[in-house]
Amino acid sequence: ESKRWSLYQAELHVVHNAVIGLVDGEAQSDLAGVRLWIQFSTAIIKLKKLNGWTSGKPKWGD
Repeated sequence: ESKRWSLYQAELHVVHNAVIGLVDGEAQSDLAGVRLWIQFSTAIIKLKKLNGWTSGKPKWGD
């Protein structure tokens, strides 16, 4: 359970950094922008899996 929470927090960090990069215009080239979007999308998918959203019920909580 604590390992899952650590993974969850790590993916949230990836999402946060990708959003900041996109908003701040860090992506100076199209390739950098695409890379940030891929990181963002992949992290969101991982978060959904970690939270059990793909199965329709959360893995933790009531």
